[in-house]
Amino acid sequence: NRLINRLNLEIQISRTELRNSGLTEPARRVADLLNIVLPDNASSYTLRDIIEALPKDSNAAWKLTSNAMSMMADMQATRRRWEELNTERKEAMSHAASLKKSSPFSSGFSRIPLMQWAAPEYRSEQGKIQSLSQQMEKLRQHYRKVEKQDIPASQTAFEKQWQQWGASGLAALRVQLLKREEELRRKEQEDTERSRAERRAEQLRKNDNAVMDSGVLSAVVTGYGEAPMPGNGEMTCYLLLHNRNGEYTLWGNELEKYRTRIFERVDLMRDRSGYICDRSEIGQHPPLQRVYSSATFEQLLTQVCQTWPQYTRNLRQPKTWPESFCLGEDRQPAMPSLAARKVDFTQGRLLPTLMPL
Repeated sequence: NRLINRLNLEIQISRTELRNSGLTEPARRVADLLNIVLPDNASSYTLRDIIEALPKDSNAAWKLTSNAMSMMADMQATRRRWEELNTERKEAMSHAASLKKSSPFSSGFSRIPLMQWAAPEYRSEQGKIQSLSQQMEKLRQHYRKVEKQDIPASQTAFEKQWQQWGASGLAALRVQLLKREEELRRKEQEDTERSRAERRAEQLRKNDNAVMDSGVLSAVVTGYGEAPMPGNGEMTCYLLLHNRNGEYTLWGNELEKYRTRIFERVDLMRDRSGYICDRSEIGQHPPLQRVYSSATFEQLLTQVCQTWPQYTRNLRQPKTWPESFCLGEDRQPAMPSLAARKVDFTQGRLLPTLMPL
């Protein structure tokens, strides 16, 4: 047992030296004095708790030392033992009083001896009371000695030690712990961001559009964006969903309308045309847009100006043309929408001349 205890003590000392090995000598010395041990796998939050628990003055620092903790524990144990003996003495005194009342004449004639059967037990209780009183007195003297002599002496010696190198070592320890906490916080943030990016990349490698073929997908929208779609590599809108069964990634430009519904619950399914939409929108078709190239519009505008110059004299043409123009179902100009069904006329050709209707 002594060998095992010695080995455990050596292991504990080695771990303490290893954990505090990154500190400078003054900071390590104060950490050892105040029993401050930095865990090997300490997080930034653990270091923050240790920093906030550092003492503000010499009195608070002394309470963290092994000597102070030992004396405080000794005083608490002494007080608990004194209270236990006091309880036992009260019980003995109560029993002795009941034995004394066993004499029929004890109330009127106090000098009349006890009954013969009660005398031995009464003497035994009196001896027990005397012994308990002596033990309690020794405990009281020990308690007073620790409180009035040992603790003040220890505080005085510690105060001299603290003025010599303790205060400066504590300041150095605080600075080094703050620096280490900042480094750990930065590393933890980098790890979190890297893990989040890896998880997002792994999620974007999925294509769960097939799950829509089996019915309604009820989930919460957790993300939206545009990325190359798995399989064809085209830039496509994607939607990240989550429910009790797991996480899903849906692809489709018709999902653009869900970009503002992050953390909202949706019920998605396919309509007859194969588009992913909300269950309440089943039966509603996406709007139709006709897409024309800018060259077609430019050529058409030139023909209109040549055919009806009296009406287009003040017409201004744009300096730069977009790649394409869109017309809605009402044949009015419309903003391009990813959710709309598109009919491409960019390869069409105009007639050489215009015919008025």
